[in-house]
Amino acid sequence: MRTHLLLASALLAGCGAAESAPATAGAGPSSAPAECTATTGDKLPAGWVETGATLQVTLKDKKPAGIEGHPKDGPVHPVPMPPEGQEKEAMAQEVCRLGGLLAVVDRSAAQTRDGAVVLRVARPAAPSEKADLALFCSGPPDPRMAGGNFDASQMRTLAMMGMGEVLTTPRWRSWLVAQGRRVRAAEGPDKDKIYGEMVAELRAAGAPQDCWFTKAITAR
Repeated sequence: MRTHLLLASALLAGCGAAESAPATAGAGPSSAPAECTATTGDKLPAGWVETGATLQVTLKDKKPAGIEGHPKDGPVHPVPMPPEGQEKEAMAQEVCRLGGLLAVVDRSAAQTRDGAVVLRVARPAAPSEKADLALFCSGPPDPRMAGGNFDASQMRTLAMMGMGEVLTTPRWRSWLVAQGRRVRAAEGPDKDKIYGEMVAELRAAGAPQDCWFTKAITAR
């Protein structure tokens, strides 16, 4: 799990992705949307499919130095390099432009310091709000979380990051990103208040009391 965190930090860090609302998954390559919730992971979630497109990232000293979108059909799309610190947003936008919401990268790429890393663009095959609500409650989205020795703060971060890799619908992906933005901007007790509001919203939507995600974000 620590390897995955290092990889996510190097390639497309953040609580589930760029801080924005989602693009339409599966729409195919088009003009890059103004906002999207693309993220990265090292495995393809159940119910997701690869689009055939890829994102190629050239690393220099483990930092993105070049980004290219490779659609299934069509010309390579070089992504203008943004100012330092904004690489993850540029990468996320390209994943969305290629018609995906997830960029899957092999774990071995975490060892790359200098060179090209290829990420496979994927999207949910059958987006479902009902299924997303079940995902919040069915347990850790990554089984490695269950075996890790994480404190409460780390688990909250991992829970939100992990859910960002598996949620399939605009409603819940954009909700998670918006809540992550609020949490990062808050301090002290205000963070706890936000987590409490998240639990209330999930329960209002039909999540049961015994829900893994609500426990993970309120554990102390």
